[in-house]
Amino acid sequence: MSALAESRRGPPGSSPASAEAGNVHAATQLARRAPSAAALEPAMAQRANREPLDDAAVVARVLNGDVDAFELLVERHSASVRAIVAHHVSRFAAADVANDAFVSAFLALGSYAPTHAFERWLARITLRTCADFWRRRRTTARGSADGLEELVAPPPPNADDRELCDWALAHLTIEDRQVLTLTYFESRSVSECAELLSWSESKVKVRAHRARARLRRILRATVESPERRAQP
Repeated sequence: MSALAESRRGPPGSSPASAEAGNVHAATQLARRAPSAAALEPAMAQRANREPLDDAAVVARVLNGDVDAFELLVERHSASVRAIVAHHVSRFAAADVANDAFVSAFLALGSYAPTHAFERWLARITLRTCADFWRRRRTTARGSADGLEELVAPPPPNADDRELCDWALAHLTIEDRQVLTLTYFESRSVSECAELLSWSESKVKVRAHRARARLRRILRATVESPERRAQP
């Protein structure tokens, strides 16, 4: 039984006043044995360091001047960013585009709303970064004979199905390529695609249907070309 409980009982025949005095004495002894707030602070700080901050808290730290804290977000989300980039740009440019996505995210942190999932916000930025990559590439191609030749050149005669599909996707508009990649190659839902692309769900459905028809025409024309038919 605790000292406080024992004091409440008091010795047999004791008066209420003496019992109350015993309560005060027991409570005082318990308070003395309890660790002070100053003694608890190091342990509380150590526990806080062990408990990972959520993404919104890390963003707040970065915005408050702790720029190095952004590295936590890079470590947490680098795999998902690389996965998105791998589906939307060539493997030769993937590393640079992923890095550009994080740079863009850092510069746009002030626009992040903590009420939304950081990963979804970062995914939208990553998709825009992929789109910017293709815009820059097409702009460069228009100003370079070699670049333009690369864009309109037919696929290699020995291209496999994946290479042929990548080649055909490169001939679609940026929006068509993204909606097809999200809906068919990444198997994302219509609502998720609409959120990532900032489109309405009806627009996702219409654009995906039209993009698939365009891709089918490009592939059919390529597969049925005399060059491909002449292959053994």
